[in-house]
Amino acid sequence: MNHIMQQRTYGRRIRESTKASTRVAWAGDTILIDKVAFSIEDIRTVSFGLRETARKRLLTDLLFVSENGGEGEELPPLQLERIVDDMGCTDEGWSFLTDGRNKFVVDGEEWLAGRVFREVRLRERFMRKGRAGEEGKGRARWNERTVEGYFRRVRQFKEGMFTLAHLSAGAPARGTELITVMHRSPQQGRGERGVFVDDGMVVFATSYHKNYQHSKTKKPIQRYLPEEVGELLVYYLWLVEPFVRILQTATRDQVEWSDYIWEPKNE
Repeated sequence: MNHIMQQRTYGRRIRESTKASTRVAWAGDTILIDKVAFSIEDIRTVSFGLRETARKRLLTDLLFVSENGGEGEELPPLQLERIVDDMGCTDEGWSFLTDGRNKFVVDGEEWLAGRVFREVRLRERFMRKGRAGEEGKGRARWNERTVEGYFRRVRQFKEGMFTLAHLSAGAPARGTELITVMHRSPQQGRGERGVFVDDGMVVFATSYHKNYQHSKTKKPIQRYLPEEVGELLVYYLWLVEPFVRILQTATRDQVEWSDYIWEPKNE
């Protein structure tokens, strides 16, 4: 141990007395990192572009609606300012979507699945004809290739939302912190819900931080999403997430689902 301490002291002395190469510098509102340069305006442009890409993916690839009122049903209206939330409730499965005080215009648990069965274009896309002798038995035969493609598009959308939340919600959270966010209260009190709605703004709270292993003390940090980003997250949790669970049950016989929004392995 004495040798280790000596080597550590020696290394610190070198670090404190030796000039290091410059990696980060500012030139006005332009940041210089290694051989890359970009401005705050560039970051703003990227954020707006990511938001538009995520919105188009949500409407076109996941909800199958047109922003201009094309074929199919229109996007159900959402008023974030009217959503209330009990942030102190820890009941299993609780979120603002299950709060009885919130009256949504459609039932998110059934809206998208119902459209798949009602609308011919969606039914032909997600369903395939049964084999001989199966007609009339009421068996829904899902097109596995289409379903797996839908899961991939869900992952792409969530990756975009991950980046948007990282860039637009104040001080960026570390990746290991961001993946701890749960959208509803988990089973048996394992962890805490991390998505809330406060006065029309979506808040996500990370429960893990880099000093936890040392202090063993939780320090939740609340980050407020811009309205344009929070709206996309609520639409996903309200209309898409229930349909994903239905597909997972129908095609993978899955009966348990993760409460995390982002995780290393999902869908």
